[in-house]
Amino acid sequence: MTLDEAVQKHKGLVHMVAQRFYVHQKQNPVFDMDDLVQVGFIGLIKGFKNFDESRGFAPSTYYASTILSEILRYLRDNASSVKVPRRYTLKEKRTIWRAVSIHKVIHEADDGGEVTLVDTLPQHDDLTPVEVKDLIDRTLTPKERTVANLRLNDLSQKEIGHKFSVSQVQISRELRKISKSLQKAMVL
Repeated sequence: MTLDEAVQKHKGLVHMVAQRFYVHQKQNPVFDMDDLVQVGFIGLIKGFKNFDESRGFAPSTYYASTILSEILRYLRDNASSVKVPRRYTLKEKRTIWRAVSIHKVIHEADDGGEVTLVDTLPQHDDLTPVEVKDLIDRTLTPKERTVANLRLNDLSQKEIGHKFSVSQVQISRELRKISKSLQKAMVL
């Protein structure tokens, strides 16, 4: 089967997957249906190029997965100016979270002023670089320090995983664990 034949045969699948996400945003549309369909076709093309018949899957099953992944990636990357981590992109039943501005007024202060979300966030501006280094040294293992350093030096999770011979998912979990460890240590 050629790429053109695959696109013609599976264009209904692309529309069906895109429609699922378009319907969820009907009341407050952020994305045009045509944009979602175009991204879906990109997913179909990627699926066509990476499909391996020897794995025993039907092409449409694999294509549906790559179409869905591409649309989710597009929604995650373009849903707001604030980049939301993947684990927070979707709620139950696959409804899309809407990011809230940290400058949104959440209630009035006692003195009549406004309190924004950023006003309620904990402040850790008073840590000196030496204190930060000490916190990292006493909280993280050598491997965790190396992973954090590589990530802070703009290496992708995939690139870090390659250096440690592990998957991107494992690095993502490790970074989440590092973040939680540091947050916990800062509270103590």
